[in-house]
Amino acid sequence: MELLKRFKRGDIDAFETLFRQFQAEVYGWLVQIVRDPGVAEDLTIETFWRTHKARARFDTELPLPFGAWVRRIARNLAIDHVRSRRREQELSEQPLWVEAPDSALRRETHEMIERAFRQLPPKLQAAAILALVDERLYPEIADLLGAPVGRGRKLLAQTNRIVDAVLGGWTVSGISKYQTGAPSSVNFLVPGGYIGWQGGRADLVAGADIYAGQHDSHDVINGVPWFNIAAFAPPQPWQYGNSERNLLYGPGVWNWDIGVRKFFRITETSQLQFRVDFLNAFNHANLDFGREYQQQGGGSTTVIADTRDGGLPDPRSGKIFSAGTFPGPRVIQLGLKLEF
Repeated sequence: MELLKRFKRGDIDAFETLFRQFQAEVYGWLVQIVRDPGVAEDLTIETFWRTHKARARFDTELPLPFGAWVRRIARNLAIDHVRSRRREQELSEQPLWVEAPDSALRRETHEMIERAFRQLPPKLQAAAILALVDERLYPEIADLLGAPVGRGRKLLAQTNRIVDAVLGGWTVSGISKYQTGAPSSVNFLVPGGYIGWQGGRADLVAGADIYAGQHDSHDVINGVPWFNIAAFAPPQPWQYGNSERNLLYGPGVWNWDIGVRKFFRITETSQLQFRVDFLNAFNHANLDFGREYQQQGGGSTTVIADTRDGGLPDPRSGKIFSAGTFPGPRVIQLGLKLEF
């Protein structure tokens, strides 16, 4: 804390000490965004020059660490630099992917993606580079780009310390997944009287609606009707069924993982991070279409019974009796991390 107070008063030795402590971190952050070591070096010098000029505005009583304050200045400089770049050559010098040689289609796709990337706002370009090139985790990207909430920030900038301790300094991130249903074929059970018949896909009844009677409930105890078993029939003996392979689609899946973090400054070079992670935050159970009996090639859900030899219909056909395999029930994780 004393070092920061000396820096704020204009002490050159204090400034040089802070420069040595944070120069490598700032340079590493900048080079990830601008993708040019030479430009990153220039912006690093500019960052600390602006830091020195703005030292009077740094509040040593705020929970915002000095490193985060410098990183915010560096972030703004990096985004301004990305915004000022207009020539496509500058982007192509640091390609985000490898083009297959002598491939006109791949080259055309590469150019289309580059043009689309150039049209993104600079802040989204920075986020995309961190996610797709550096493969940073979403919570880390949110921390690097910063959340503008709390004292000295865009939102709640003038709030008192008690409110800021509760509302300021939070970072919220999330990973969502939305996926359409997996395809599956409809098969049939071979009657016991036909020795040697391997069976296979069922016949599709002409004009029948395969999804008639479908429900979207989660009553897996009694079974959730998903497809119309009357739309399918066993083929003639020793014949292949005429239904298409994978013509039936199961229910889609969706999931949200949410992370919340807050930082508490201890000294000018250390801070305590508190985090809460909610896996399957909304505790949503996705239906497990075709996963009840995987060893049977999809389970009895997608198998109809052939009753021509006097057997009984399969009451499980066309229904789903399981849910929640992915992603599982909600999990809440709490953690503390000391950074120094």
